[in-house]
Amino acid sequence: MNIDAILGELARQPDIYDDLYGVLGCTPSNTAEQIATEYRRRTLACHPDRRPNDQDAARQEFERLNVAYGILGRETERASYERWRTSGLKVSFASWRALNERAQAVHWQPQPTQSVIDNRPYEGWRAAQPACKAKGTIATESESERLIQQFRNYEL
Repeated sequence: MNIDAILGELARQPDIYDDLYGVLGCTPSNTAEQIATEYRRRTLACHPDRRPNDQDAARQEFERLNVAYGILGRETERASYERWRTSGLKVSFASWRALNERAQAVHWQPQPTQSVIDNRPYEGWRAAQPACKAKGTIATESESERLIQQFRNYEL
């Protein structure tokens, strides 16, 4: 998407994505079950087979309901729509979603070469035991430095 397309989006007319909850007659606080129930109720009322005199309008309304439920009916799509809706962006949801699908995160930190967590049982307390000669005695300075060095090197 280039800058002209983005600027064109700023002057766009409202579309279906602006208020998917309104299309289904729901609110953002409705549960997935409530949204599904409202979708079924509305699709039965506006199905093109039930309105033979006005099939074009019924078909358009039926398609709008399908698009709205296709987004709000899936948890990940609904979360994405909520992020867009609450962001206050002037770009349409369809364009915003297209931009998000193409955008990739850049990780500047290199991937670790080995696993930080290994599957060995923790035995650090056993490694520290020989340094303490007896209960209540103070370790000498060289023993303390060795323990500190082991701690810093994740050996304890």
